[in-house]
Amino acid sequence: MSDLEKGVIPADPIDESQSPQTDSGDAAPKPTRQRRTRKKNESGENSTKSSAPPEEAAPPKAIRPKARARERIVTIDAERSVETEADKAKSDQCGCLRDLAMIDLLASMKNGKFLTDTIHGVERPAPNAMPRAVLNHGIYRIVIPANELTELPEDTGKDNPNEVYNNALIRRLGSEIDYIVKGIDPEEEVAVASRLDAMAIKRKQFFFGTDKDGNNLLYEGINAEARVCSVFGGGILVEVFGVETYIPVKELAWHRMQTAIDSFIPGQKILVRITKLDRTDRDNIQLEVSARLATTNPYEAAMKRYDVYNLYVGTVSVIDTSGVFVSLDGGIDCLCSLPRRDIPSKGSRATVRILGKDLEANQIWGHIVHISAPVQF
Repeated sequence: MSDLEKGVIPADPIDESQSPQTDSGDAAPKPTRQRRTRKKNESGENSTKSSAPPEEAAPPKAIRPKARARERIVTIDAERSVETEADKAKSDQCGCLRDLAMIDLLASMKNGKFLTDTIHGVERPAPNAMPRAVLNHGIYRIVIPANELTELPEDTGKDNPNEVYNNALIRRLGSEIDYIVKGIDPEEEVAVASRLDAMAIKRKQFFFGTDKDGNNLLYEGINAEARVCSVFGGGILVEVFGVETYIPVKELAWHRMQTAIDSFIPGQKILVRITKLDRTDRDNIQLEVSARLATTNPYEAAMKRYDVYNLYVGTVSVIDTSGVFVSLDGGIDCLCSLPRRDIPSKGSRATVRILGKDLEANQIWGHIVHISAPVQF
């Protein structure tokens, strides 16, 4: 059977006479370089690209914004101590703060437990109504009527009592107080309280209580902490374990002080020394204290540095009818007579000549010989 009958296409016979000859005889023929042809597209134009129709461009993918990184906080200590809003929300997911505040309020109302907070507002339901102090304990609003926060002074005269109460409460804004809860409204998240009840219990504990040896906890000569309730130009009103007493400006510091407003604020805690205590009347304890005596007397050591008739430099601290007080190094004031012509301004640098000193009276005096700052005429 022939190849054609078998369906096989025979290869063309090779014409040896047309095959290229080389000097080497039987060397293989050189590979032929294929010619690059251009295909025509359906329109008949030459193109080197594929004849397949181009795919439609896919719509651009939406760019997903990067997740905001957790806000970084630079801390003072190794661990962060300041609570953020996220921390507060996390800690109160189940109303924990609400529950803790309610536990405190119930313990105060049922067991007489003291709660301590700061007066941050004064309200009056009506123009002539009795004012009330407002505090916050957790999420609860604490309301204390004025007659449950303080007692009216005896010398109010013909003044409207509610106006006297209002002025007293305004001066106490920012002060820290103890109170006992008298009633709670859970739905409105409001509680009514009394400061006077807490003060009465504190007086009993500290002014009539004793230590394990039977000695009084408070007595004349002992130092105690006091809370500043109100500040005036001539002194401050403080509370010492349930008893309020007034400290005049001369008993606030060893150095000369013109006004207490520049040095004290309501809510501040200071150290005082009890100078007089009369508890004969349990309902009316008489108490006098001094903030000056609770600190070290700077004159005992500082006055040894200054010799009579010598010159020293200081800063003008107070100017009044007594003269010019020049503050010297060591925390003492030198009283100088008012100059006849030029009166120095407060804060001026002044050179004084010491004329005398009294160690027992804690006094030193002299006269100004030079002022290094502009003077006031």
